[in-house]
Amino acid sequence: MSAQEIIDELHTMGDYVRWGASRFNAAALDFGHGADNAMDEAFNLVLHALHLPHEIPPYMIGARLTREERQAVLAILEKRV
Repeated sequence: MSAQEIIDELHTMGDYVRWGASRFNAAALDFGHGADNAMDEAFNLVLHALHLPHEIPPYMIGARLTREERQAVLAILEKRV
């Protein structure tokens, strides 16, 4: 799947956390520098890309991202892989 297709398909923070965790697991990445599993690592990177603190309300996971935000999140997740 191309970057453009991913950006067109995924819209929320939760979409990118789930997708990132799946990609991290498929790539058999090692964890241990701040997160010890793929889901936490993806969540931390999504927050970092969006310049958000770790203490966000749960409802924000379903927040839709702008195209620019989706591009930034995708770039950081792909860089980690």
